[in-house]
Amino acid sequence: MINPNKIHFESICEKEKIIISEHITTNNEYRSYYSLKTINSVSSCYGLPILSSRKKILGIIYSHCPQNSLMTDNEYELLEMAATICSISIEKNIKEQELNYIASYDCLTNIWNRRAFYRQINKSIKDIKFKNKYIIIFYVDIDKFKMINDQHGHRFGDRVLKKYASKLKQFNNEKTGAARLGGDEFIVYSEVNCLIEANVKKNSILSELNKIEIDGVLITASIGSYCIHASKIQDVSIDSMINQADMCMYKEKHLSRSL
Repeated sequence: MINPNKIHFESICEKEKIIISEHITTNNEYRSYYSLKTINSVSSCYGLPILSSRKKILGIIYSHCPQNSLMTDNEYELLEMAATICSISIEKNIKEQELNYIASYDCLTNIWNRRAFYRQINKSIKDIKFKNKYIIIFYVDIDKFKMINDQHGHRFGDRVLKKYASKLKQFNNEKTGAARLGGDEFIVYSEVNCLIEANVKKNSILSELNKIEIDGVLITASIGSYCIHASKIQDVSIDSMINQADMCMYKEKHLSRSL
């Protein structure tokens, strides 16, 4: 046991030992907490590190006492048990967050994957079913991506994908979301109030994605869109909406090549 009147809890926790600090109302290290101690009649403070299964410090659990007294064995065991329970809960929460992230985000670009996109657009469809709004889907394809990979290598290709993903991520908000479908294909959905707003959104995405330069290499993208009013959305599947945007994108791509 340690009585560290001049040592911070965090530094003691690194040594994985119990902390016992008495007379904290006269200890300068606790000066900023004097008012809180006075209100709660706290005189002593005990703590244990909350350790992960790999002995990493996840936090500290404290027990504040109104008197200057040592802990009994039973109280120490109780504090130890509480620290163990906290550790299990924290690690479980961290693992759940990691699994949710892996299930929802593309591992290369760190934007939504196909599964997350479908989940989010389903929510959006439910939200606007009875509103006078539109949902517009944008299908984005990087021009000549295979040739870029062949000429500059897959690492360069990965940089291109990450760049486009970061550009699309800028549009994410409560009414807009972007995802990578796979390969060099990305998709964006957005709730808009009118067709004019849909066209403005398309132009803003195009201006952001077109003519990106990486290490002197100029890269362009083609974008197709499909817009549908809330009153008709129940008659069309999400796959059908994506396919319509995809076909529009290919028309745009062939049109630009013929010019």
